[in-house]
Amino acid sequence: MADKNLEEEYKLIKGKMPILTWKNVLCILISFIVLVIFYFLPTPTGFSTNGKMMIGILLMGSILWITEPIPLPVSGLLIMIIQPIVGVMPAGEVFSSFGNQAVFFLIGAFILAGALEKHGLHKRIALKFLSYLKKALNFLPLG
Repeated sequence: MADKNLEEEYKLIKGKMPILTWKNVLCILISFIVLVIFYFLPTPTGFSTNGKMMIGILLMGSILWITEPIPLPVSGLLIMIIQPIVGVMPAGEVFSSFGNQAVFFLIGAFILAGALEKHGLHKRIALKFLSYLKKALNFLPLG
């Protein structure tokens, strides 16, 4: 009985986990090759070395986001992690920009919105609001 449950759980996980195909591996390699090319390119006039590397990281991230060989949150974290690795910014500066109060406010708002949607409270609130306007539904689109 336990083996059957394990197999069903594995099928659920397998269905949600991205599978690395040769195409996905190729896209990941291409994105890192772009970053390596920018690392070894001479710095153009008017740019700093860090600016050149940030353009390389931007292109790497763009390739990862467009082709989606790995989940988008993972590629976003990868961009943050690569900046201190290549020496563009110290790790403290990169990660401190995510400690802003507005970021935590938005995270909290999205968590609350997800909880409201999961339990159907958003529908209940909308239906309760519409029940107050039974006779005036024609005027609802007017604001």
